[in-house]
Amino acid sequence: MKKVISATIALCAAITAGAAQIPAAAATAAAPDYPVVFSQQVAFGSLTDYAVGGDAYAFIDGGNLRKLDGEILVEYSFAAAEAKSGEIKAEKLDYADGEFYFTVEGEGGVYLLPGEGDSRLIKAENPPQGLFEKSETFDVGGYYYYFNADTQAFTALNRGTDATHTFEGLGCIKAYNNVIYGIYQNELYSIEGFNQTKIEFTFSNFGLLENIATGDVPQKLQSYQTYGDAPKLVNITAGSNITEIDLNELVTVDGTGKPVSAAKLFPVKSGRKDTVQDQGGGALLLCTEGTVAVVSRGTKCYILNSGNVSDVGQVASTPQPANARAVITAADWAHALPYMSNATRVFKVTPGQELTVVAKLAKEDNPELAHDLYLVQNADGQSGYVAAEFLTVEYPAFNEGGTTELPDPDPKFDDNVKVVTLVLVIVVIVLIAAGYVIWVSAYKKADEEADPHDDTAK
Repeated sequence: MKKVISATIALCAAITAGAAQIPAAAATAAAPDYPVVFSQQVAFGSLTDYAVGGDAYAFIDGGNLRKLDGEILVEYSFAAAEAKSGEIKAEKLDYADGEFYFTVEGEGGVYLLPGEGDSRLIKAENPPQGLFEKSETFDVGGYYYYFNADTQAFTALNRGTDATHTFEGLGCIKAYNNVIYGIYQNELYSIEGFNQTKIEFTFSNFGLLENIATGDVPQKLQSYQTYGDAPKLVNITAGSNITEIDLNELVTVDGTGKPVSAAKLFPVKSGRKDTVQDQGGGALLLCTEGTVAVVSRGTKCYILNSGNVSDVGQVASTPQPANARAVITAADWAHALPYMSNATRVFKVTPGQELTVVAKLAKEDNPELAHDLYLVQNADGQSGYVAAEFLTVEYPAFNEGGTTELPDPDPKFDDNVKVVTLVLVIVVIVLIAAGYVIWVSAYKKADEEADPHDDTAK
């Protein structure tokens, strides 16, 4: 049977006593903010060339190369030492045979657009013929398009009606996959018949995750009970962006393992790789700060926008008998929350140390947890959670010496069946014994009334 911690809240409030005192964030510091969405529009400073390859686009913007593939925008930065001139400025761009190719001002040869994070100039060994050649006429979809170099006008002719339309100010005109493109007023447009449509480019700016302040999260992770009730379970809205973090990297520990300082920003190594759209479901809420919620599932920890979590209820727990005690079997730490991390440490526990047991949190009842845990209290009144594998629980008898285990404080139905069966067996035995006594008494009475000299009566 699931039970919820309630009467132990006052006891748990002592969890901060003697805990590591990480300095609180400055009052003027910005509140932590996790974006609701990461989608942003691609803005161009000086768009001079482009290329289209399937769903991917590459651009030369102010001499710099950029590539948009799906929601990922890559900004290329090449090592200046790779160029003869000491400066790398892209000049022309094209796409063919599944690759993007470009040239560099002041450099000879053709180069391949490298993978993300690669700063090398990779020369194309055998580039396709006809790269970077611009046509002045196109025949696409029943329209004939032609460019007048003298007037700089681009005209479309409807082959069926002979009607024409001239596009003013359109430049750098190319065709990819039977679609006409051109640059107009520093934006890329697609041309279909007499219509030109601006292409809106958006990308997911996961770089925003690199600057999310931690605020007072480190302090709350060591003293959660002072900010609310017992640990809570929440439901994550399906489709929400969530980012995995390592809470161990959130704090710095001293030689004893005690947290003494905290990072100012959340430790996100790679926002795009660590961020996913969640399928929704339960999680353990560790704390909230600003618009950031810190949650855990098993051994993993995440941050997300706090508007995307909804309260489910308190963690299910089983209160223990008042005389229950835990004996530590391996050196470890007690934690302010039922999530084991450097950032949640509050006090050390050592082998042989005895602690008062307050409640048990079973993973069977709480799949969001990574372990079975016990909420314990030490002799100084400090409380914390310790994993079940680091202790044994004993129940000293009230009226006898030694140590014996008391009945299960959370009896199950099977235990009740055993008791009822035992009672029924005892009743049957008593009835049989009573019947036997009555039969013996009757036999003796009949024997006393018989002739003592008659052998058949004996």
